[in-house]
Amino acid sequence: MFLCPKDENELQRHTARGSVYWSCPNCGGRTATTGTLRRTANPKIVDHLWELARGATADGPRRCPACVRPMKTVLLALGPSSMEIDVCTRCYFVWFDAAEFEELPQRSSKESAEKKLPLDARLLLAKMDVEALDTRPDLELPPSDPPPEGWKAVPAFFGLPVKQESHAFAHLPLATWMMAGIVAVFSGLALLDLSEVVKDFGLIPSEPWRYGGLTLLTSFFLHGSLPHLAGNLYFLLTFGDDVEDYLGSACYLMVLLLSSLAGSALYVLLHGESSMPLVGASSAISGILTFYGLQFPRARIGFLLRFPSLFFIRWVNLRAWVYVLFWIVLQTIGAFRQSGAYTQVSVWAHLGGVAVGFLFWFLWPGKREPAADGGATAS
Repeated sequence: MFLCPKDENELQRHTARGSVYWSCPNCGGRTATTGTLRRTANPKIVDHLWELARGATADGPRRCPACVRPMKTVLLALGPSSMEIDVCTRCYFVWFDAAEFEELPQRSSKESAEKKLPLDARLLLAKMDVEALDTRPDLELPPSDPPPEGWKAVPAFFGLPVKQESHAFAHLPLATWMMAGIVAVFSGLALLDLSEVVKDFGLIPSEPWRYGGLTLLTSFFLHGSLPHLAGNLYFLLTFGDDVEDYLGSACYLMVLLLSSLAGSALYVLLHGESSMPLVGASSAISGILTFYGLQFPRARIGFLLRFPSLFFIRWVNLRAWVYVLFWIVLQTIGAFRQSGAYTQVSVWAHLGGVAVGFLFWFLWPGKREPAADGGATAS
């Protein structure tokens, strides 16, 4: 259900010439995605509107009908006149007050047909029943500019991905911060006597019901090394906050729990005779990362490509869906290469988390508002 950003009445869905839009029966406003607009209005005007929104730094007073995050209010000049338009840079929804849409220059009948929708748009079709999102080619790399925050060069220097855009949250990601703090404290204390703690509270496939199955949960809070802990905390804090902001704290924690349990269950199922403990939050984070890539497919993920011997350093940006898809492919390849042997990272546990992240995203109806030290397998 989409609500009017102006008076919060339920919007009505319409289909016209193969395009989908929603209108408010009370105020007369309407909303549609940028992809839909490019099918009906002048594509150059729509592209210009989108670039204005992406360049806007302050949030406007209205909230997106789809994700309820603050929209960007931009001033669109049309000849001698101009009008204020609200744009959501996450969901690609554009809001027009009454009669504003009719002022947009219409698409010429001589213009060429749009190209086939990219993969991220087709994924969102299945989710939102919208026939188009953004028809610009998405297999091309986004601009290779560095993120505006200079500190992001530090994690990128160590090979970690960074989010290029930062957005204001509708709600503070308290659950993400709380979970990161708890994991940091418990894992940090466990590192003081890692071998014994992992032996007691790691998940051992041949003994999955130790302490009444408690190790299915306690293994989540343990990590096999300081780099393992730091990496997982970074991914949790980087991608978890947006997912929590979208889902809400309760559902976000449910995704973490179910992803962790699914990863643990798959590890036990495939390595049932093993006595090597599984520790780590990676399977839960895999679910969060998968959900992020599907829900925010066009978010830009940056990497610092470094070849010191060639004195070559350059930022490279990918769309979130491309990054997550590439990551899942690597996990799948690693899982099959791991079959019949035990490596330092249980990629099968990761894939269990991926499955939960995908299913939760697909079924979610929408929302208004290595053997490490101590001999453990890391997830």
